[in-house]
Amino acid sequence: MLLPYWDRSGVAHELEPPPQSYHDWLQGDDIPTDHQRLHNAVQEQLGSTLIKTACRAMYMNLTLDATLDNGTSVILRQRHTYPLDPVKEIWSSTKFHNEIKLLQWLRKRTKIPLPTILAVGPYYTIQEKLPGSTLAYHWHHLSEPAKDHFIFAYVAILSQLFHLQAPHGIGSASFDDVSGSNTLAVGPLLAANPSYSTPKVIDTISGYVGFLFSVKREAIKEMKPEDIQRAESTLSFIERKVTSVTQTISDSTLLRCVLTHADPHGYNILVDDDGNITGLLDWEFNYIQPAILAIDYPLWLSNEGRLDPRFASDSQWWEESPSERQRLCTLFEQTIEEHNPELYNCFIQGHILRAAVGWLLDTLPDPGLDRVMAWARATFED
Repeated sequence: MLLPYWDRSGVAHELEPPPQSYHDWLQGDDIPTDHQRLHNAVQEQLGSTLIKTACRAMYMNLTLDATLDNGTSVILRQRHTYPLDPVKEIWSSTKFHNEIKLLQWLRKRTKIPLPTILAVGPYYTIQEKLPGSTLAYHWHHLSEPAKDHFIFAYVAILSQLFHLQAPHGIGSASFDDVSGSNTLAVGPLLAANPSYSTPKVIDTISGYVGFLFSVKREAIKEMKPEDIQRAESTLSFIERKVTSVTQTISDSTLLRCVLTHADPHGYNILVDDDGNITGLLDWEFNYIQPAILAIDYPLWLSNEGRLDPRFASDSQWWEESPSERQRLCTLFEQTIEEHNPELYNCFIQGHILRAAVGWLLDTLPDPGLDRVMAWARATFED
């Protein structure tokens, strides 16, 4: 099924979306080798037999949408293991175990729709299957009122996270067992790209930004020699400007650390036909970070920073037309301002800094960082 996507020039194209299932399996078929352990674990843990599965994800974790012989459905997640790479194995194991504890912690303290963990093994979880459809596929079929309702629901979730008590420090959620209950702590940042993970908790925004610049400088060493000098010049220019921005932040409400979902793209959000959010999934990547960095437009609607069509990669696509993106982003801003003035202040004050961080985290091709420099000139010299 083809769906409409808009390019950076605002032209619509009918494109094939990523597959909803990378591999379907029915009882009686040969079981893929990497699925066998999950099949065995379900039968052992739940006392039921799988009759069919759909592979929803396979790169970061193997994720199967499974139907059992009693008619119920569950989600099976199996983390990848790295027996020959101890650094990656620690990264994979830590994010796996912390996500389980974070889901349990959030379910007790928020009304965010999250799956119940039904069973846990050494390398897998069996989770409740939540209702609804993946937003990445369902967004195009929502009515305008349903999309508006989604914005209200999305802001409500951001507000719940914003008002949770989180420890100070920049990193990812970690847990200390105190008196038999999980206590939220901040541990080293665990990023989707291990290169962007930190060896320890970072105390300040300037320290965090400095870390990102150091990682980016390592990355540009892989560019062609004629591009490296331009890229370094760009990084030096942006570093001066961003350092100036961070030095002006003194408001304690902007520096208070909050918990955020670090990967809120359309494949991690479930919705129904009315735009209600029925599930927010995959919390293995999360940030505890200053509030000024914690609130941004929905990724598939944003025109900020690296997603600004003037500077975006030619491979970037948007799920809405330019005019509809603008309408929904305006609604997003108005909803925050009306319902949560403190959150709105963080949103407004953090535009430039969040955009700069987004560029530093961006891994799309950009020889010489020319697209980054175009954004920097438009931002800091206009």
